[in-house]
Amino acid sequence: MFKTQGFLSDQVSDLTDEINRQYPGLWSLSCEVNEFANQLQYSLSIHTGVPSELMGAPLYLRVLTNYQALLLLCKRGMLDQAYVTLRVPFLENVSSRYSM
Repeated sequence: MFKTQGFLSDQVSDLTDEINRQYPGLWSLSCEVNEFANQLQYSLSIHTGVPSELMGAPLYLRVLTNYQALLLLCKRGMLDQAYVTLRVPFLENVSSRYSM
């Protein structure tokens, strides 16, 4: 199934379960940060007369959605795509992960 559907297959859930087992504290913390940040967006009051708030609000949402995308990519085992989302230099990460 994975060979035909890739990361969209049902077999990815096995990988997701393994990641959750290997890093339970880290995954739990990541989800807590996401929950806090997601709830915070609804409690912010943006004043239209304050330019910094008008600029900051959409930037905050952009960071939040990128963080959520990063979590989804990591959870599905798509680490190279997660590095691209983080805009981390690709070759640096490849060399450190595969160094002998």
